[in-house]
Amino acid sequence: MTKAWLNNLLQVDDREHKLPLWVQEKITSLRHVAESLQTELHLLKTGSEPGPFYLENMDNGRFYLPKYHGGQLFYMNSKGERINIHERYDMLEIMGMNAIRVLPQSSNVVFIDQDK
Repeated sequence: MTKAWLNNLLQVDDREHKLPLWVQEKITSLRHVAESLQTELHLLKTGSEPGPFYLENMDNGRFYLPKYHGGQLFYMNSKGERINIHERYDMLEIMGMNAIRVLPQSSNVVFIDQDK
């Protein structure tokens, strides 16, 4: 569904005034819902204002995750274990469901895993 196609559907048709009043009201109501959903979809696709967490790829650029108080991000591995990544004092605080392992790889790379 293209934006132009949806915008075309949302336009008022000259024949609408000939319809019964209850139908006109229903069409107007549905039009408002569609416009609201279009706005929400746009926000989901473009992300929020710049914040501490974002996804990035070459095609779409940066997608900022919505800002929440404290800026939390959750990661779940294939075993269903959750790791909470929290921004505090311009640092990352990482909490696991179990003890976590920090495996240094180089001076600027670490792997983080849950220890059993």
